[in-house]
Amino acid sequence: MRTKNEITENDCEYSYDKLWKLLIDRKLRKKDLQKLTHISPAVIAKMGRGEAVNLSTLGKICVVLECGLSDIVDIVKKVKPRKRRKNAATA
Repeated sequence: MRTKNEITENDCEYSYDKLWKLLIDRKLRKKDLQKLTHISPAVIAKMGRGEAVNLSTLGKICVVLECGLSDIVDIVKKVKPRKRRKNAATA
């Protein structure tokens, strides 16, 4: 059972926009990144969809691009829509 303050992976969103911009600035393509880091096309696709990837994968990218984690990914807590309570006047 989940406690009120427990955070799960589904509560976070991942943005790799900084990574994609960094690649553009360095005139690299996703395929180039894949070759330099020896990561699979599936991992690149996951990142393209904003999904979580293994920390060791992010570490490889940081080493190859000579940057830090904060230079390639943002992690944001998802904002869940508030449940609407039925109003007795509108029901």
